[in-house]
Amino acid sequence: MPLLSHLFYTAVLMVGSCSAAPRQGRTFSVSQQLVNPGYRLHGAHQMLKTHAKFGKTPLERVVATVQSSSGPVVATPVDAFDGEYLCLVTPSSQSSGHRLYQPSSTAKQLNGYTWSIRYGDGSQAAGVVYTDAVTIGGVTYASQAVEADTSVSSQLVSNRADGFVGLAFNNDNQVKPIQQKTFLSGISPSLQSPTMVANLKYHGPGTYDFGYINSSRYTGSITYTNVNPSSGFWQIAVSGYGSSPFNAIVDTGSSLIYLPSAILSAYYSKVSGAQNSNVYGGWVVPCGATLSNLSLRIGTFNAVVPGKYIVYGPVGGGSFTCYAGLQDGSNLGFAILGDIFIKSNMVVFDNSASPRIGLAVPANLP
Repeated sequence: MPLLSHLFYTAVLMVGSCSAAPRQGRTFSVSQQLVNPGYRLHGAHQMLKTHAKFGKTPLERVVATVQSSSGPVVATPVDAFDGEYLCLVTPSSQSSGHRLYQPSSTAKQLNGYTWSIRYGDGSQAAGVVYTDAVTIGGVTYASQAVEADTSVSSQLVSNRADGFVGLAFNNDNQVKPIQQKTFLSGISPSLQSPTMVANLKYHGPGTYDFGYINSSRYTGSITYTNVNPSSGFWQIAVSGYGSSPFNAIVDTGSSLIYLPSAILSAYYSKVSGAQNSNVYGGWVVPCGATLSNLSLRIGTFNAVVPGKYIVYGPVGGGSFTCYAGLQDGSNLGFAILGDIFIKSNMVVFDNSASPRIGLAVPANLP
């Protein structure tokens, strides 16, 4: 098993820095970049990744599909489906193609503090904890807890990301014996407002705005709904799609949308050629299908996902069958509104004393 000393698995956007502490009332934006225009993520791989992230056991057919597939798929033409977008950082050291965390001169290792995580797919990582100055978009949190790994399984080494940023709540933090603040929690007091706004794009790079809401990025007004932070995630109540209300996590780290099976059956019953496939491990549709929009009622806001966004990508090279962007969340135990949803609706993550999520119609929605 490869060992990557101090490989970031806590911050996709994270950069160690000795910069001065942030001034009050700061704002900043982080833009995504297209890192691999020909790279196509396999739908079953995404389902397995999401179950692993939340420590849930995936359906056996999903595991079987991933094991029998050859991995990521390149679509032709390359601009037919979304490419791979990441927020890039520039640490210099690398291992197995990864940029590594190098503690700054002011970093301090927390004696006796460790972290470990084991995912539902068997992948795992563990290591030690530092406090260090971490800067994103020119704003620094001087005492950010950095979970630097000392051991990591091969499944995580193959992940293209160098790490992950904590943008949820502190109670899901993996540090022991005392949980530490996520980056968003740490910088919120220094921002003009304790918010992060996700402006993700269909077929293009998006942005994350911190501390402010750019009125040019949306039309109409922003509608807010309360968040239940007890799970550690941005969990909200959804009225559903002609069904009973259910809870859903709004998650920038999940590519697809995961909904109750009853909603999927009702939606796909109107799509010619749609099937819940044992061969491919999930719902598939003809790549050329014209799908209806999906509407979900969240508070008083009618969140719409355009039908064309739901055609995720081919099941294999040259195939006319595509994975659908709406998949079954039954094994997760909750619904997830991932990037397909966030590309369809501007999302405000309000980290105030009473956390809430704001939703609005994006400007210039393709």
